[in-house]
Amino acid sequence: MVAFSWEVAYHARWIAPDAILMQWSALWLLCVIRAYHHPQKATWLYGSVIVAGLATGTKYPAGLLLIPTLLLFYWQTKTRLSLIKAGFIFCVTYLMTTPGTLLQPFKFWHQVEFEMWHYSFGHSKHTVSAGLDHLLKNIEYMATVQLSHFSIITIVLFVFSVLGVIQLWRDNRRLSILVFLFPLIYLLFMSLQRAMLIRNLLILVPFMAV
Repeated sequence: MVAFSWEVAYHARWIAPDAILMQWSALWLLCVIRAYHHPQKATWLYGSVIVAGLATGTKYPAGLLLIPTLLLFYWQTKTRLSLIKAGFIFCVTYLMTTPGTLLQPFKFWHQVEFEMWHYSFGHSKHTVSAGLDHLLKNIEYMATVQLSHFSIITIVLFVFSVLGVIQLWRDNRRLSILVFLFPLIYLLFMSLQRAMLIRNLLILVPFMAV
């Protein structure tokens, strides 16, 4: 699916780290699915939370990956202690790869605050209405543009993705929640912003492929 996508290839050339983030989301998916099925699940469990930390350091909205990761830990271990461990590993991984959070806290917060304002205010011709309008535009982009330069190919692949969601829900509801909880929350979160920068949706491509 990625091979068909001109959008992925084009945005991978930008200085913004969204293509790297897309690779983290693919690796996170691997860890989660293996943790769910593999007899020796501990390695994959901890791998999922480490990757979530790396993804968050790459681009902060990826911190939403922690929600399904903690849910996975709870379902697989049934202990609250495991949630504390997972949270600790996540924080350590994030801080080791994003030390400016602690070394330059005021600069860090100022830049985060600026980006929050930037996305809520809009970005030149990439400004849309927050909420339903933005959500529908995001879905339209994913369904008709993101996966191929040719609309018919994109639409067919998108339909297959939707059918895949339905099939996974029928086969294994817990796994489908783990796999699709993040894309749902992330898509809703980005749709609450007024700046529509489509490279932010690259992180969802691996989920569509799965």
